[in-house]
Amino acid sequence: MAITNNINGLQFNELCDFMKRLIRESLYALNGLSDKEKHVNWYETCTMDDYFTEWDQLLDENDNLIGEGLDTISSKFVLNDNTRADFERAFTQARDAALEEYKNE
Repeated sequence: MAITNNINGLQFNELCDFMKRLIRESLYALNGLSDKEKHVNWYETCTMDDYFTEWDQLLDENDNLIGEGLDTISSKFVLNDNTRADFERAFTQARDAALEEYKNE
């Protein structure tokens, strides 16, 4: 299902959880680096546009492009003017939660 506007509460949680998983994976990939702390610090202030430099190309069932965004398997979240604020809010929430978990482990 393609979500192009009006992200509801359940969908927001799905998007946030998906972003959090991606960010956590990125953070754990830093383990073993000698300058890990510098990289972890970058995450504390990075924006969604800093982190996501490229988006998934989202296709419909006929392989037609419906936009760019994130495919969480159960939903295709299209980043556009209608969803950008929700994407940015989900990213900030996901980033902060991922950082807190990472630092507490």
